[in-house]
Amino acid sequence: MKPSLPHNKFKTPENYFEDLENKILAETIEANSTKVIPIYQKNWFKVAVSTAAAVLLIVGFWFMSQSPNVSAEDQIYAQETVYEVYFEDDLDETYILEEEPVLVEFVGLSNP
Repeated sequence: MKPSLPHNKFKTPENYFEDLENKILAETIEANSTKVIPIYQKNWFKVAVSTAAAVLLIVGFWFMSQSPNVSAEDQIYAQETVYEVYFEDDLDETYILEEEPVLVEFVGLSNP
């Protein structure tokens, strides 16, 4: 002989399964009633900022890649001028300070 099944100890409220569908639908409809923001309104700022950054990057790269239009003669002249001023004339700090009283006053005030 088969033993009989135990009696179900759990009870559900009356009309639980009939009302369940309506309760679930009511909760999901309320959850879906949020404010919808179109994507195109948010992305215009990102597009504008990324475009500005790209333009600045391209302009900066263009300026940095430009070689200065200095000829070899200009470079040699500049080097000769520096050599003449600093080495041939034997300039030192006292000469510069004697010629410029404003510098002497500034140095005197800054070094007590």
